Amino acid sequence: MTNPALSIPTPNGRFYAHPRRAGSKPGSPSANPSITNIIGKKDKKAIPYWAARQCGEFAADNLTTLNTLTRDGVIDLVRTSPWRTSDTAAKVGSIVHDAIDQWIKADCRWVPDMTTWPPSAKQMWRQWQGLVQKYKPEFIASEFTVWSDKHGYAGTGDWAARIGGALVLADTKTGKKAYPEVGMQLAAIANADFILADDGTETPIPKYERFAVAHVRPRSASLIPVERIDQCFETFLGLKTVFDFDVNTAEHVLKWAPKIETKSEAA
Repeated sequence: MTNPALSIPTPNGRFYAHPRRAGSKPGSPSANPSITNIIGKKDKKAIPYWAARQCGEFAADNLTTLNTLTRDGVIDLVRTSPWRTSDTAAKVGSIVHDAIDQWIKADCRWVPDMTTWPPSAKQMWRQWQGLVQKYKPEFIASEFTVWSDKHGYAGTGDWAARIGGALVLADTKTGKKAYPEVGMQLAAIANADFILADDGTETPIPKYERFAVAHVRPRSASLIPVERIDQCFETFLGLKTVFDFDVNTAEHVLKWAPKIETKSEAA
């Protein structure tokens, strides 16, 4: 979901504001950083290689256009190409996520108007429906906010359902791959203090028995089990420490000192 309920943009990324607590300044009890914001502190070594390949592919596919541009124009067009591709994929993902949310909240009776959807989003919707027919989940929640006072974070759960008699917490992914970081995401949601409604009402977090990622693609869909949740949560808390350092401590570590410049002797 592009703009989750209760979320607020800040210079330090997405935070969540508690509607029943005064103020919304990050670092106060009324605002907590988002789960995905915290997980973003994990180094993703594959991204520079992916970006470099995207730039190379874009250049190879657009030689005629590039030959008409100045040097600075070529640089600007090529260097931003990976993020244009990423933005397009993100828009498709948002369409599918929002449709799944509306469908679940309408007791699985809502029919989306797909006339303006990109072809890939339509295909993903069909794959999602096939996944539902396969596992027959009994949905109990969709796009719900969680809050942790104990550890200082907040986030949004995609959906929860009973599947095969077990209470399952799941996250929907529409990218090319499902990555292990989703385990930290689910672990943080499951270990929050409470579910936070838009009006500030707080309700207990259910005891989830299993965890999964619904990986939905244009040609297939999978419900992938996610395990080692306790280890995932320990790792998430480690990243929260890194996040707190960057936001609250880093700028205070190095103090001012006079710069001493010693001139070298002329040769």
